[in-house]
Amino acid sequence: MEEDKIRAELGECDVDKRILKGLISKLSEITHDNESIKAMFRTNRLFWVLLSKRIIIMDPGFIKGTFSDIEIINHSQIERLFYNTNRGFFSNSMELSIKLPKEKTRTYSVSGNFDEVEKAIDFLKETIKDRKLKKRYKKNSTTKSDLNKLEKLAELQEKGIISEEEFEDHKKKLLKKL
Repeated sequence: MEEDKIRAELGECDVDKRILKGLISKLSEITHDNESIKAMFRTNRLFWVLLSKRIIIMDPGFIKGTFSDIEIINHSQIERLFYNTNRGFFSNSMELSIKLPKEKTRTYSVSGNFDEVEKAIDFLKETIKDRKLKKRYKKNSTTKSDLNKLEKLAELQEKGIISEEEFEDHKKKLLKKL
């Protein structure tokens, strides 16, 4: 993604200018032209940039703005995502937890704009929900097509085109898939 596009999509950030410059530079190297930035927020020292299909977690490094430690997580890897917000009279706190395959749940303390984090989480939860619905739909459509194949095999067997033995073999294979 081009630096001007990144700068425009990030908008007004409450970030040190050196860090912002390094952030934009690094994002221009690792993002694709077809991606867009959905949200950006901070947890402890880390910067989270939510893209349309990935999350980029960046550590600004010892020398501000170098961003040498970067983790990229595809939305499809996220198994679970949740957050807890405590809004008090004098202080607010938020914790973000993310579960990835074959890992323990990671929890981060959020600093800064909670609205941006909530926006990001809502987007991610919608993405996860859509992925699960697509999986469920794909499984149901596979089941229907297998049942249609079984019906056609039964018709072929009734017409004498295939033998009883061939029908039973195909039937066993199809039923194993279900």
